[in-house]
Amino acid sequence: MDHVAPPVGAAHDGLLQFQLRRLINEILADPDLDPDMYFSLLEHLAENPGHPDQALLNYLRDVQDPAELPPYNAGRKPAMPPGEP
Repeated sequence: MDHVAPPVGAAHDGLLQFQLRRLINEILADPDLDPDMYFSLLEHLAENPGHPDQALLNYLRDVQDPAELPPYNAGRKPAMPPGEP
């Protein structure tokens, strides 16, 4: 019986899907999660079956307005809290 290698990136994609589902489950299990955000995530999951990455991205867009985020600078290190190395 011949074994066919998965396409390049397939194993990584499977791991990513697993990690995303785990993260989504942790978000949904948070007892302090606002009910509107809970139902928003469930709605995005229903709208994107099999694509937890897209569902989570849409959910995060609901949670945080991109206009409120600080500007992104790829060359800049994040500021460390005082007293941190």
